[in-house]
Amino acid sequence: MRFLTLDEDARGHPVQETKNIAAVSAFLGRVRPNIIVLPHGHDTNVAHQRTYEFVAGIVARERQSVVLLLNEDPKTTDIRRDLVMPYGDADAAWKARLLRLHASQHERNLRARGIGFDERILAMNRTCAGTLGLREPYAEAFELACYEDGVLVPHAAQE
Repeated sequence: MRFLTLDEDARGHPVQETKNIAAVSAFLGRVRPNIIVLPHGHDTNVAHQRTYEFVAGIVARERQSVVLLLNEDPKTTDIRRDLVMPYGDADAAWKARLLRLHASQHERNLRARGIGFDERILAMNRTCAGTLGLREPYAEAFELACYEDGVLVPHAAQE
């Protein structure tokens, strides 16, 4: 797993400039991943929108074949739940510990919403599992975007 450090604007959103696009492009060209997990482009969070735009644009321009796993987030406005990963209480406790390590998000959520980042994400995952009628109490959802030689392959539900 890699996290790239990109130049950001005053609000903490990655800026859409040549330097950032070149950094993402160089990384993808060097690693040539088969799967990329990233935020969904249909999201009210500008950083999520730009991250998706960087990656999808580079994949198309450089004619890469890759599967994008677009994850559901509390600010996702539209998602097709193609892949769902149910999980139980022990994994939820582990995930909560990991989410609290994202200190800036955790503190911002505590200040703005009165709940931690971990609680917010786990509540969304609990809702997902309940909506889908799963046996496990939590589920992480993803939309698949499959690219072949830089072309997005239509999903069966879109045809």
